[in-house]
Parts: sequence; structure tokens; C-alpha cells
Amino acid sequence: MRPAKANRHGFRRCRLLPALAVGLLLSATPRLLSHDPAASLLTLDASIKERPADPELYFKRGHVLLGMQAPTRALADFERAASLRADYPHVDLARGRALRALGRHDEATVAAARQLARDPSGGAAAVLHARSVAALGRHEAALQLWDVALSLVAPRQPEFYLERADAAVAARAQIEAIAGLDRAMRDLGPLITLQERAVALCEHNGRYAEAVQRLDRLLRQVARPESWLAWKARLLDRAGLPASAVAVRQSALLAIAALPDARRQAPATRTLAAGLERAVRHAPLVPPAVFVARAPVPATAESIAAQSLSTESLSTIAASPPAVGTVFVPRGAWWRYFDFAMDLGTAWQAPTYDDLSWPIGLAQLGFGDGDENSVVNGGPVGQRTPTIYFRRAFDVLDPTPFTRAHLELLCDDGAVVYLNGIEIARSNMPGGAITFATLASQELTGAAERAYVPITFPPSLLVAGTNVVAVEIHQASATSDDLSFDLEVVATPRLSVSRGPYLQTATPTSAIVRWRTDAPTGTGLWRGASPGTLAPVTSIAQPRTEHEVTMTGLTPSTRYYYAIGDATQVLVGGTAEYYFETSPPAGAITPARIWVLGDSGTADANARAVRDAYLTFAGTRRADVMLMLGDNAYYYGTDEEYQRAVFDTYPSILRNTFLWPTLGNHDAVYARSSLATGPYYDIFNLPTQGQAGGLLSGTEAYYSFDYGH
Repeated sequence: MRPAKANRHGFRRCRLLPALAVGLLLSATPRLLSHDPAASLLTLDASIKERPADPELYFKRGHVLLGMQAPTRALADFERAASLRADYPHVDLARGRALRALGRHDEATVAAARQLARDPSGGAAAVLHARSVAALGRHEAALQLWDVALSLVAPRQPEFYLERADAAVAARAQIEAIAGLDRAMRDLGPLITLQERAVALCEHNGRYAEAVQRLDRLLRQVARPESWLAWKARLLDRAGLPASAVAVRQSALLAIAALPDARRQAPATRTLAAGLERAVRHAPLVPPAVFVARAPVPATAESIAAQSLSTESLSTIAASPPAVGTVFVPRGAWWRYFDFAMDLGTAWQAPTYDDLSWPIGLAQLGFGDGDENSVVNGGPVGQRTPTIYFRRAFDVLDPTPFTRAHLELLCDDGAVVYLNGIEIARSNMPGGAITFATLASQELTGAAERAYVPITFPPSLLVAGTNVVAVEIHQASATSDDLSFDLEVVATPRLSVSRGPYLQTATPTSAIVRWRTDAPTGTGLWRGASPGTLAPVTSIAQPRTEHEVTMTGLTPSTRYYYAIGDATQVLVGGTAEYYFETSPPAGAITPARIWVLGDSGTADANARAVRDAYLTFAGTRRADVMLMLGDNAYYYGTDEEYQRAVFDTYPSILRNTFLWPTLGNHDAVYARSSLATGPYYDIFNLPTQGQAGGLLSGTEAYYSFDYGH
């Protein structure tokens, strides 16, 4: 056993060989003959043949087998030891661990209680008792048993407090869950894993202001604050402080801008920056002095926040849209890892594998690059350990709504990923069977070793309850000088169109169709002379949430039917109400109906009454032109207000009528006409080059267009 030492996060690291019956049982386990479990097993087999009535030998062999993930055989040896000597020390504790490994939690509970009856001060038995009762779904009882266990066990581990918090949440004692984590931080120090869980629980319970305060304390401990700042901004939004959220998002963007080029251009960072930039664009425009007064920048980002921030600098950071869905395992999460040069076979991949003895570290995990949050042991220089193992459990309440799931995998050099014991991904690894000695296909260098690789997997592999993702990272050679690992797991519910479709910038020969989806996806549009004759017009694979298709070469005064979707399938349209009509040729004498709305953005019963009265009057004769004269969305012209006042109020009209808006004072609160930025300009496509007729303006802030004569 290597000496314990404190890592950078304050964990006391104590690595125990599996053959030592890992965890709190170590003090109760006789010394083994060898650090090699297979050799120990052979030695014990020979000894048992010589002394078949010695309970100590069976007890020792049971622990070796338990460490080798053979709980059935281990249980048989523990039972044999008990039959030879009923009062053999700690035998009930050993039996309980084997029973728990077999999923026989009710029997494990009995064994733990029997051990506690013999030794009421036994911390290991108290922990086993609490875990077994929790596994039976008796969460209130488990919560009480965890309190007993924590009063007895030494040393106390972070996972004990996290498991107690799980029991409290399951027992609907949310406040007690947070209080327990606070006690843990008093006992163990402000570990990031404990603080992160406390912030998440505060958020879940609507205690947003408290969550922000806790997150501020956590920010002082992290070297790269950008993702934590993004979380803080979300909390501020939920607390009803949008201006403060803007300030924090700007600080996050500045933190990203200060990163080295390679890190700033990493897909994960670019995705984060794109989401932050979009939120800043659509958020209230508040003077910087108000930002500072309402949301002090965390100490870790003070020097960065002092820099100037321009619209141009933000746009250079953005790339692809953020993932929308449920993040079950975030980047930078804690993982259990096993970095001994030992082949664990395949048993470690199973969800039931007992990994509680493995050390815990925050990703990125690895060595050699200097950017790790947790350093693992890669073996001596020139004789690197070929494979290092990682595991993490996460809970899924109900997997049925999810239709897509993906990983974002950072690995150097190669990786194999298992979900609930099933292989779901390989990266930079050969085909065929993978063993402990298998080397990665090639050595990764430069940007390749810092890139997050997106990998999809069937969401049907997720199960209700606890899921376990297990990853083995392989070196490309024994002389490798570094290793890196991080992983994100995201699942997305069924894709839907959350805005539109709506029609923009009509001309005699062109039209624009726009819509928004609730998750990034490809863009597809189909068009035809009738709903039954639609043909694909465009298919764009690059995922996005804001979709925009410009169609040219159309015939004037012609009706076209359409449907929209992702790059492969129709989501909305293809029926008689999804159509548009191109404008007549400029100057053509033709009847025109123009529906003019002014000060319509209240999104209330009055606005709906005006809409319904117009539809009753119009009947089947649609408007050729729809004008909004300003104050289209009260009170500030935010994206959310436009959703309610325009897109949720007129959905059936906007899908077949071209809308031409005008900026009012309410729309201008969060719009900059000098730069043509803000929600109003993001939502609408307005002619700047006279492409719809009339005069060239050079800006969307004012424009002209022709319709017929």
C-alpha cells in the first residue's frame, strides 16, 4: 500500500490493491502473501489442502476472491469460515460485502446488523448497513443509518456524505441533504465535489440566491472558471437578475478569450462560447457599471473582466451551438479511477462492480500535460502502464423521453467506453478483443490530444435508476509521456420545432423560411406545387437551433407548399396550411390585402381578440402583406417576449403570410440600431440592398420593399 497523500483537491488518497479486500475492511483483513491476487489464490489453495479445517485460510481466500470480483465463491469461503468458527472476527461483515456484490441486499442488511450486534462501534459494518438499506429503497431508514455510520467510521470519505445526500433527496429531505453536505465540508474541507452537489441541490429546490453564493465560493478554487461562470449566469437568470447574468456571461467569454488558442478552439470550449454569446445577444443591454454593482466578478476572473469587450470579439469566439438536453455527466466531473499496473479483465465493466476502494479525482484526469485537475499514476518512464480504468455512476429517472444520446470524449491516446457493461464506443483503438495490454492505434499529438470527440449511442441503453459508464484509456506505447481523460454524457428528448416556421423578405422570385428547434439539428426544407409533391430543396448536416433557408429562382405570384425538418426527416409541414406566395412582379396591377398591426405586443387577451376578429373577417382570403408598426413585444423586446407576443400569438398566420416589422421604442430597449444587433435584428431578415424593391439602405435598421404597384 502506498502512503496516503493529499492531492490538489484535498482528497486523502489511499490506493489499495483489490486483493486486499478494499475499503474499510482492510484493518480487519489478515496480511496476504503476495500483491498478486492470482499468486495469493494459488498459495491459499495449497494451504487449504494442507489445513482444510483452518477458518483463517478460507477467510483470506474469500477476500482475495472478493477483490477479484468473484463474490459467489467468496461468499462460499466466508460461510465455510463461519461454519468452522461461528465467532470468527468480522466474518459477518465479509459475508455482507459479498452478498451486496451479488445484489442480495436484504441478506446483506441482516449480515451488517449481526456484525454491529457483535461490535456496535464498527464503522465499516455501519456503512454496509446504510448502503444495503438504501439499495432496498428504504431511504428514510438509510438516512438515519448514514448518520450512525458517519459517527463511527474513520476516516470519513467524501462518497459517504454524497451517498447520505442521495438518501436524503430520495427521502424528500432536500434541506437535510444540503445541511449534511455542509457538515461534510466542515469535516473534510471545501472539496469541489461536495460544493458542486450542494449548489445543484440549492438550484433544484429553487434557492437560487444561495446557490449563487455557494458557487462564488467554489469559483475561488478553480483554475478555469468559464463553465462554472456559465452555471452561475443560469442561476442568476432563474433568480430574476438578467442583468447580473449578462455580466457573468461576459466574464465567462473573457475567460475563454484569454485561453491559449488550442484550448479556446477546442469543440467543447467553442460550444460553450457560442451559447454564452447567444445569451448575451438576447439579454438586456445594461451599462457596465450596473453589471459591477449587481454582480461582482469572482476573484479568479477579476483581471480578465477588466478587459474591454466588443461585439466583434464575442463573434470570433462563437462556433457551433450548445448541446440542448440533459447532461448526466458533465465535463470536469469526478471519477473513480484505477491506476495500478494490473489487468482487471472484464469484470470492472459491470454496473455491479465494487469500485469504492478506487481513488476519486476531478476530470481532466491524466498526467504529463500540466492541465490536469487530477494526476494519475501512469507508471515509470519507459514502462508506462498500458491501460488505466475509470468509472462513474449517474441516475436517470425515466429514459423513455430521450431519442438521442451522445458522448463528448477526450482521450489520449485511445479509449473504449462501456455503458452498463455494454461497449458503446471506441476511439483510436484497433478492432477485435481489447485486453489490458492492447495499445492504442496511434499516438495523439497537438490538437488531436486535446479535442473532444462526439460519439452517439442508442438512448435505449439507458436504464431507469443507476447507470454506470466505464472507460479504459490505452497508451500508444510504453514510452508515452502523457495521458488525458474527460467525458460528458448528454441525452436529448424528442426534437421539436419551438418557433415558426415563419416567412421573411418576400420578392417576386425569392423567399426566406425560418424556424427554431429546441435542440441543435441539421436543416432540411422540402417544397412543391402541392402538399403531396414536395421535393427536397436543401439539406444541411451542421447542427444548429436557428434555421434559415433562402429560396431563389421562384416564379412571381405563385403558391408553393413546403415542409421543414432536420437534414433527414420532416418535422412540421407538408399540409395545406404550410405555403407561401411569391410577390407579383414590381409594378403589376393586382389586388392586395394588407393587415396592419400597431402596438400589438401585449401578448394578452386584447391582442388575441384583435387576431381572432381579423381571422373572422378575413375568412379564406389571406393577407398578402402583414405589417407590424412597432412595439411588437412588450416590455423590452426580448427574445422571450417576442416568442409570446408574436410567435405564440400568430402561429397559423406566420406560416403562410410574410411579416414585415418596424422597430418601436419597446422593441429598441434591447436592440442596438447603430449596429443592427439585439433580438429584433436576430429574429427578422430585412432587406438591406434593395433586393425586395425600393431603395438600398445598407442596414436592417430601416428598409423599403415593393409589392406589386
